[in-house]
Amino acid sequence: MGSYSNDNRRYPKSAALIAALILAPLAVAAVVIGWIGYAPPSPVVKTSDEPADPGRVLYSLKDTVKTGLADPVAIAIGPDDALYVAGDDRIVVFDRGTDEPRATFSLAPLYQPITALAVDVDGQMVLGFRDHVELMAPDGASRESFYGLGARAYITSVSVRGNRVWVADAGNRQIVRYDKRGQVEAVVGGKPAAGESPVFVIPSPYMDVVATDDGGVWVANTGRHRLELYGPDKQLVRHWGTFGAGSERFCGCCNPSEFAILPDGRFVTAEKGIPRVKIYSAHGEFEGFVALPKDLPEAAVGLDLATDSNGQVYVLEPESGSVRVYARK
Repeated sequence: MGSYSNDNRRYPKSAALIAALILAPLAVAAVVIGWIGYAPPSPVVKTSDEPADPGRVLYSLKDTVKTGLADPVAIAIGPDDALYVAGDDRIVVFDRGTDEPRATFSLAPLYQPITALAVDVDGQMVLGFRDHVELMAPDGASRESFYGLGARAYITSVSVRGNRVWVADAGNRQIVRYDKRGQVEAVVGGKPAAGESPVFVIPSPYMDVVATDDGGVWVANTGRHRLELYGPDKQLVRHWGTFGAGSERFCGCCNPSEFAILPDGRFVTAEKGIPRVKIYSAHGEFEGFVALPKDLPEAAVGLDLATDSNGQVYVLEPESGSVRVYARK
């Protein structure tokens, strides 16, 4: 694991620009070829944008935070329920119930765009980039980099619990657990051997993870339309989720695209294609909606989710650069 300071970069901006111009098209091509290589086709199912029972809309919009970011990509809740938003070349932090940022951490210059964000209980930030992970100090003064996951990698989610960091690598169809020194502790999935079925079916770059206290992890196996729990020993413990058109099911090629877990163990899920945010019990039974398609931008994608200690649900809307905050009715 290498380290460096925000004020003392290894490479000049000119070198970074040249590298970006050369490498970016190659990286995109590698990822696209990877997905074409072994992503099975998935059926498309149309569904209604209204629930059968309007009473199943269980949450109401409490607040909307304008982030000021042109291209926000990820949100996380940190200490004291502060809202962290990553996008462009920085991370912006909002105290609970405020619209004015408390802090802004610059990530510039960036050689890869940030793709994922998590915040530990002490305020340490875990940053996901296309092929590697970095740890940022709570005051933003320093960053430490984990070794990369290779040219095919495409990190879409990171999650931290204690000394463990779980990473969703959608490009390689795998999840990886690191310790905070950057050492790999566990790998689940990856390209299957000849004649074997893949552990994770990921038809598009959406794959979310939420770490558990015991070293395990929940992961969205989007091509199979379900959430799966893996224990610390990398074994599948249980799963739930079903493909279909009903409100309680997940439709399209690859959903749920994002999810979060409430303090009481219930799940919040977001879908793309027909955007909607839903609530499920801790055992995976459908309970109702947080937001309906009519409440969200048409064909919205990247609706990243987070929850706070009060059970509020945060929904990132990349198109508007805002975060919607929902509270139980």
